[in-house]
Amino acid sequence: MAGGPWQVLICEGGLATRRFQICDQPIQKNKEFRCAALALGCTNANGQCLRRAPVSMPLLVVLPLLLCAALTFASTKLSSHPQTRKRVTRNPFWKLQFFCHPLVVFLLLVLGRGSLKASLCLVPFVFNFAVEPWDLPGDVLFRACFFLHHVAPVLCAVGYLIAGSNNASRDSVISGDVARRMLGQGMLFAHAWALHTIGNLDHLQWVDKQRVFWPYIAQGFLIKWVWWAGLLNNGGSPALEALPILVQYAGRWGLYLRLQHLLGTSLPHDAFEKRKQAVEFGGFVLSFLLVYFSAAL
Repeated sequence: MAGGPWQVLICEGGLATRRFQICDQPIQKNKEFRCAALALGCTNANGQCLRRAPVSMPLLVVLPLLLCAALTFASTKLSSHPQTRKRVTRNPFWKLQFFCHPLVVFLLLVLGRGSLKASLCLVPFVFNFAVEPWDLPGDVLFRACFFLHHVAPVLCAVGYLIAGSNNASRDSVISGDVARRMLGQGMLFAHAWALHTIGNLDHLQWVDKQRVFWPYIAQGFLIKWVWWAGLLNNGGSPALEALPILVQYAGRWGLYLRLQHLLGTSLPHDAFEKRKQAVEFGGFVLSFLLVYFSAAL
């Protein structure tokens, strides 16, 4: 990079992580950049570049998934202790984290992209700190869909970790295209998890869940359009990057369809949930076609 501009390499990016400078020239030549690099933790006071040994790839993948497995096991054990669950779900902190799921998921995925700490922080939130507010059936297929719904944002975060590690090893810079794809991904996850907030508001009788169905669908369609555009028009590996979203929606749709099959007519009528699967699937298809054919023009 001799003679070229200074670049900052984001190895882990986002929350509570360091940014690393590509040190091919003496940093002392640019006092302003030297101060900025020192503030970011790229250099020491003498302008010497600080480089950290990268975290090993297996550790990046295994730690968040191990935490997912531990919380799933704890949740299964707590399902047979309704009084304990009731005490926890009445706790103001638990209620707040449940209400704020879309915001927490968005911030930890978009601002914490590539950060192991942010990925580990994400896990307890998406698994409700191992306490579910509902009495869940023990059906294996239902439990599998329920797990997929919860683990999908973690898979997205793990993907960012792997991509950040690969970028670090190649001394590359996170581009605007990658950032836009991450933003679209984070928005779509937040939209999916906003159902927890809507359900909470409906339970408190602050909104009527049925009356926000079409506004929710319209918002989802616009976000899917942005997501497909980032995925298909900005390079990358579309199939791999789409996997966490596919897992999210497969679990989301599958758990309700399985619940319908298990409970039949005893399942309380919810027109929002009943229509959601087909309409959301149609939104994915239509937004894909719009992006695909507009790019071909």
